[in-house]
Amino acid sequence: MKSPTSIVAIFAAVFFGAAIGYFFNSDAENETASTGNTNGGARASSATPVEVIEVNPQEIYDSVESLGTLTANESLTINAKVTETVRNLHFDDGELVEEGDILAELTNAEQSAQLAEAQSNLDESERQLRRLNDIGSQLASVSAIDQAESAVSANKARLDAIIARMDDRLIRAPFGGLLGFRMVSPGTLLTSGTPITTLDDISQLNLDFSVPETLLSGVDVGASVVAHSAAFPNREFTGLVTAIDSRVDPVTRAAIIRAVIPNPDMILRPGMLMTTEVLTDRIEKLVIPEQALIQNAAESYVYVIDENMTAQRRNIQFSRRWRDNVVVDSGLEAGDEVVTAGAFKLRPNAKVEIAGYVSDSTEDSSASEPNQTASTQTSE
Repeated sequence: MKSPTSIVAIFAAVFFGAAIGYFFNSDAENETASTGNTNGGARASSATPVEVIEVNPQEIYDSVESLGTLTANESLTINAKVTETVRNLHFDDGELVEEGDILAELTNAEQSAQLAEAQSNLDESERQLRRLNDIGSQLASVSAIDQAESAVSANKARLDAIIARMDDRLIRAPFGGLLGFRMVSPGTLLTSGTPITTLDDISQLNLDFSVPETLLSGVDVGASVVAHSAAFPNREFTGLVTAIDSRVDPVTRAAIIRAVIPNPDMILRPGMLMTTEVLTDRIEKLVIPEQALIQNAAESYVYVIDENMTAQRRNIQFSRRWRDNVVVDSGLEAGDEVVTAGAFKLRPNAKVEIAGYVSDSTEDSSASEPNQTASTQTSE
């Protein structure tokens, strides 16, 4: 006869087995309900969702970064040439003017009187010369005609001199640009050199920045420049290198580079600080985002989607990384669709479903890259 302890053990085993059976039966029913497989077969397999990018040649480059200062294309302080009082002003603070516009008039009453006198003398001498010519050489001597011609020439010279003195009393803009603040008022006595206002041509600006001598070999006249200003954080200003200083500073071991930045909307001002990037060694190469690359020991590979919507492993060779991208030397062709998200879940010939396309990798990386404000350096 079995002991009570054995009977308890038998009952416990039976109860435990029944519980396990119920648990697995419940899981099977749930799986059947969720997959819709009423025949009790294996759960239907589905394609793996992935994100891809179409590989195309992109322009890549190295860069030399620095800080620079803007200066006006043309800049001067408007001064008077003579000592005289201001009669009238024809400009306002910060006004845009064209070349030749009159900015100020100085008092010229004396010169106006002299001009009328000189004009009258010239008219009289010309009439005298005409009378002698009408009489002819038989009645008028040659010397008289010569004297009349000399008088006409002398009176013309006096008239031109007075016109020049009157023109000195008209202050004109020597070139088009933006005026500064007005420094005088009507009635102010001006002397030679007294400042009236400033004038800057800012239709394009010079950007001067320094580059260490060790990086000069990578900067050439005509190289593209990209500049940013803290005043306009969402704007990018482009220009070209126009000159490289003939000397290297023996203290800083750097040379001054000058670039020209167009400023058609006149928002930049001389004296502004700009972060500057000179683009060098520009070439076109195939690039892929770094997250698309899978490395296993010495192998580097990606998954490429074929026309059957299956993932194919493709070994690649790359030479460098550039702005969160990998520069591909071999293994890919333009137009290949490379998996950028979900690659670690794939196996060769796995069925895939494209969940989305990644936009151009170089544009994304450059847009997300913060402005550089450090001293001159080269990008890796």
